[in-house]
Amino acid sequence: SFSTSTATSSKGSDTVSVNESYKRLLSEDDDIICLAESAHKSSAHKSVKTEPAETSVTDSPVSLQFQLDQQGFVQVYTDGACEKNGFAGAKAGIGVWFGMNHPLNTSEPVRGRATNNTAEIQAAILAIELAKSAVVFEGVKKLCINTDSQFLINSITKWIRKWRRNNWKLTDGGPVKNKEDFVTLDAAMKSVVVKWVSL
Repeated sequence: SFSTSTATSSKGSDTVSVNESYKRLLSEDDDIICLAESAHKSSAHKSVKTEPAETSVTDSPVSLQFQLDQQGFVQVYTDGACEKNGFAGAKAGIGVWFGMNHPLNTSEPVRGRATNNTAEIQAAILAIELAKSAVVFEGVKKLCINTDSQFLINSITKWIRKWRRNNWKLTDGGPVKNKEDFVTLDAAMKSVVVKWVSL
């Protein structure tokens, strides 16, 4: 089972400093878009680290230091960006940030349909998968996802249970957009408690 909760970001100096660092790394949409564009020109689909790490996760487990809040939730910041959102030729990318020079910091192109919402959902999925892969901690069990996507937060904390009950249909009978990504996110959350923070 899993549980979710929501909160708004605090205005303490530590949080502001972290948020500013995060924004410098991930909120530059052009950087994410350039990554997505280059990936579309390449047949290979590989993750790209947002910051170079001198050692890998397995080579130096000690380097896997996470930021924790007072409740013991590991802090992660996610972002998605899309150029020409909703139009032909759209390109989208995602970013996940655990902290300065963290080896799990990752950015990569969106898989499938390139939209802003798709990017935000897939960024959250990747954040959970990366956190759960932290073998030093036998996988993170409590994760706080900081995102500027209110759509993503509302989808998970307000709407997804009803979507499941209705066989992934909206109240008007239409299909839930991004169903496949939401199903993947829903499954990823089964073994981790996720707290959502709106930036």
